[in-house]
Amino acid sequence: MGKIGKDRAYISASAPKALVDVIDTRATSLGWSRAQYTIAILMQWMHEGAKPVSRVDETMAPEVMAALSRRPADENWTKMMEAIASLSKPKHTKSA
Repeated sequence: MGKIGKDRAYISASAPKALVDVIDTRATSLGWSRAQYTIAILMQWMHEGAKPVSRVDETMAPEVMAALSRRPADENWTKMMEAIASLSKPKHTKSA
């Protein structure tokens, strides 16, 4: 497996097939991979304040929620948006 940048990490998850089918359909319509589309979803969630996704998540300790509300991704938001935009650029293929 190739190396990734020091500011990146791998993520893997199992999800209901019906959900993955929706992700695949949307990704394909944009010319993106499943991974690219999934990362775009996560980046949008972070940019929107990483809102709680469950009742338990809502009741986390106030200091944890305060840390999340600072949205550390803001400082890299421009880079992230440029990365998302680059996903939709046509992929170069080798000529035969």
